[in-house]
Amino acid sequence: MVLWISSSWRHEFFQRLSRIWNEVQDGSVQIQTGVPSSPENDGIDVMAYRKHSDGLPGFLPVMAQVATGKNWKEKSIRNHLVDVFPYRWSSPPPCSPMIPCHVIPFARPGDMFGDEVRELGNVLHRLRLPKRVHEAVELHRRGEKTEAFDLLEGACQSLATYRNRVKQDCGIASTSSTSGHYPMHSSTSTLQ
Repeated sequence: MVLWISSSWRHEFFQRLSRIWNEVQDGSVQIQTGVPSSPENDGIDVMAYRKHSDGLPGFLPVMAQVATGKNWKEKSIRNHLVDVFPYRWSSPPPCSPMIPCHVIPFARPGDMFGDEVRELGNVLHRLRLPKRVHEAVELHRRGEKTEAFDLLEGACQSLATYRNRVKQDCGIASTSSTSGHYPMHSSTSTLQ
């Protein structure tokens, strides 16, 4: 299951957290004294998890920060997930350790990558993202709940438009079709 947490409304943030914790049944949402009154998303843009059929803790929760700007390394949530997030919004905190993920829209050199993973947690860069998008499509087809899935095709189309504009700016022949490049090339009716 994938749930988008990113929200600018406090009540939506708490509703989404409550929905997730009700589903995974590991800890419970309880707002602690002194927490920010406008948390937006408390640094978490996306939460995904795979719940085991036995319903016990250890549900592989992945919490992701999507970082696109020049200061992308400064947006790491790794320490926040260990030291702050579970204690700020839940009591008792979940037993399952949260897995930090940093999502960036560009590739990184291999010789630097290991240290960046140590610093940031798992890193999904532009060469890894298409496979994850394909997995999301397959999960949706199998009936898995995925909030905001209806926005995925538009995002893929925006990427194709951007790719073609960059190719044009660089004098490289472009194609108008996304077929073969993004897993969303099938018709919308088969995805929903």
